[in-house]
Amino acid sequence: MSEMTQDEQGNLHIGPYGDARKARLTIDFDAGDPTSGKGIDVKANAAGVASVKLGGFTIGQTAAGTFQVTDSAGNILPAFSSDGTTPGSAYIEALAISTDYHANQNQQGLDALAALAGVGTQAVANARANALKTAMIAHMASVGTRTARGSHKNADTANSATLAAVADASDLATSITLVNALLVAINTHNNQATRHFHDDATSVTITTDPPTTLAHVRTDCDDLLAAMVTHMAAGAA
Repeated sequence: MSEMTQDEQGNLHIGPYGDARKARLTIDFDAGDPTSGKGIDVKANAAGVASVKLGGFTIGQTAAGTFQVTDSAGNILPAFSSDGTTPGSAYIEALAISTDYHANQNQQGLDALAALAGVGTQAVANARANALKTAMIAHMASVGTRTARGSHKNADTANSATLAAVADASDLATSITLVNALLVAINTHNNQATRHFHDDATSVTITTDPPTTLAHVRTDCDDLLAAMVTHMAAGAA
């Protein structure tokens, strides 16, 4: 049975209070206590390990003295883990217990775009398809670090390179090619658990697959816009 001790400051210690060789959990009931300032303090055991679990995430100190966050599969999340020489991350947010795909939401400006809604010349459709391509490439490259907000655990370089190699839309033929490439890129990227904190299993579809006319391209671009905004918005604000 675990030992529970209350110290002179009213803190509750679960585990051997006063024995530096063993792990202990301390709950500070006095949030205004100037001597600690902690709500919950987990003391390392003799091996130097101290961690807490939030949902499927484990957060704490390793035996090497580094700060580390791992997911339910034991994967280290580098965006939130210390390298041993850098102080522990101050970047941890509520995402640790969320079910979002991304660390942070960033729609890459797509949320400011209105749907074409069946209106627009070929030049307008070309511009929209190219804007979707640019935003998707930027999204796939977005990674969270200790000093910068970002979307993924690591960059989706393979899908980004494949999409980047597709020519920008400049006429009907190239806009059709780009719409098709965007559909493949989105579906291939979205369900990559190695990039995302949680897999996005949503299957994105377009109204006319494949498109063959300008009207098809406009409508399909609207479908892709809506799907991309929804995917990219799944993260901490």
